[in-house]
Amino acid sequence: MAEPNISSQIWPTSDDPSRTPQPRHGLSGTSLTLTIEALPEDVLLEIFDFYKLASITLAWGWYKLVHVCRRWRYVIFASQHRLDLRLLCTYGTPVRKTLDCWPALPIIIRYRDATNRFRPPSSDDEDNIIAALRHCDRVCEIDLIVEGSLFVKLSALMQEPFPSLECLVLSSRHNADLVLPNAFLGGSVPRLRNLYLDVIAFPALPQLLRSAKDLVHLHLQRIPGRGYISPEALIASLSAMTKLKVLRMHFTSPTSGSTPPPPPAGRGRGVVLPSLTHLAFRGASEYLEDVVARIGSAPCLERTCVSFFNQPTFEIPRLAQFLNHAESTTAGAGAVGQPGGEAKLLPRRDGISIALIRTGERTAPMPGDPSVPPRATGTTSHGTTSREWLRLDISCGQSGRQLSSMTQVCRQIFPLLSGVQKLDVLTSSFAPPPPIARVSRQGQGQGQGQEQEQEQDDDDEEDADAGDADANATTGRRWLGLLHMFSGVQVLRVGYGSVPDVARALQQHVSAAGSGSGSADSGSADVLPALRELYFDWFASRWDEAVAPFLTARQLSGRHPITYHRPKSPR
Repeated sequence: MAEPNISSQIWPTSDDPSRTPQPRHGLSGTSLTLTIEALPEDVLLEIFDFYKLASITLAWGWYKLVHVCRRWRYVIFASQHRLDLRLLCTYGTPVRKTLDCWPALPIIIRYRDATNRFRPPSSDDEDNIIAALRHCDRVCEIDLIVEGSLFVKLSALMQEPFPSLECLVLSSRHNADLVLPNAFLGGSVPRLRNLYLDVIAFPALPQLLRSAKDLVHLHLQRIPGRGYISPEALIASLSAMTKLKVLRMHFTSPTSGSTPPPPPAGRGRGVVLPSLTHLAFRGASEYLEDVVARIGSAPCLERTCVSFFNQPTFEIPRLAQFLNHAESTTAGAGAVGQPGGEAKLLPRRDGISIALIRTGERTAPMPGDPSVPPRATGTTSHGTTSREWLRLDISCGQSGRQLSSMTQVCRQIFPLLSGVQKLDVLTSSFAPPPPIARVSRQGQGQGQGQEQEQEQDDDDEEDADAGDADANATTGRRWLGLLHMFSGVQVLRVGYGSVPDVARALQQHVSAAGSGSGSADSGSADVLPALRELYFDWFASRWDEAVAPFLTARQLSGRHPITYHRPKSPR
């Protein structure tokens, strides 16, 4: 989208008769000619304001308008705040030559292109950055990807207050471990609203945050070991931030987020974050436990994203309590465990995640709304709004370990899962094709003689050895342990990559119950007891045969029968 050409809109030219001012007749019959000079200053200001709103860039062209005439220059400079006049320091901008030519306007230092990619600044660009930073009382935004000599110069120059700074974004190029000095920004940023540090350690950050009472967004990405902040220091620095909406912390390794066991704390006796809507964390569960134990309430919390590193056990009682309290506060009293929710389970090569989705009231869909994040919010086919409010992720490359770890976590947040009615087991686009292994022929009579063309690969299944059978049995038990957590699910959709494991698990469950080797609660009615519809995203009939005993056992149990769906065979 190009900048609007204001000259073509309001400046008539002599060589274009159609745009030459035409005489108009007043009440007395005298002719009147209207020119741009006749417009009052408030009308000019409205035109300039519209021109600014139509622009998509920070440098919206005001510097061109002030050269038109003295009157325009007066109107524009007299309305600096309304027109949001700022000087942009970016690639190729001759800042050193132009700073003294303009009034003392706020300065934006931004060296990052529209695709968020980094182009190393030239030597002249670095000199311009340093020249702009010397006006510390005027700099309102800094957005830099730093390295080497530029970072050294920046660290030395920015050890005094920047009272007008509203946004600070610093990223380390090549993921180098950079450390800011304790005296960075003079220890005071009273107007700061957005802070983003990526692979940059700042040991004195808690002290700086105490002065940033108007902070709205705090993003600490890939915190290196030297940037460790204790949970106690972190929460103490956030205690006065009544406007904080987004808090994101991402540690680079479990050791960088290690912390001693959290002290006992009761709900409602910690820090209140009245405006917090989004909380994101990646690190060790012990650290997050300590953090949420110190938060008394976050009444506006809408979305929580948690990613844990691989660890032997997951003990998260305080996180579970925090999420229960947040859900009951946000969705209303008694909302926890109420039916109507959805869940999406995604096993991947490098981990496993689960997302809980809250469905809202039936409403008219609003497609294309730019204010709604597409990944977090959507409109169902039935016209109800849905919002992902919780995502839990565990980093682990071993499939068996993924399932057991997720089961540990789900067991502790079971009240939040009891209301889930729809469960999607998704398949990652990076997942390998499902392995072909032998499936027991129990219940094959129901499908014998059907779709013989889909059984061409049965010969491959005959090669499965006892080791594969043992591995399948272990995987099946782990899947059953996880499926037990979803007692209210009525609709289960299983993606292509997970169909073999889920089918074997259900078959194995019925076999164990029939042989008497299962536990007392291993009857088919206790695994997905509310299930009414089962979808397999795989057309091969061998998985029909594997799941048939489970469907038959459910029908014989006297409970609601399960309707089974799978895609039609491609021709």
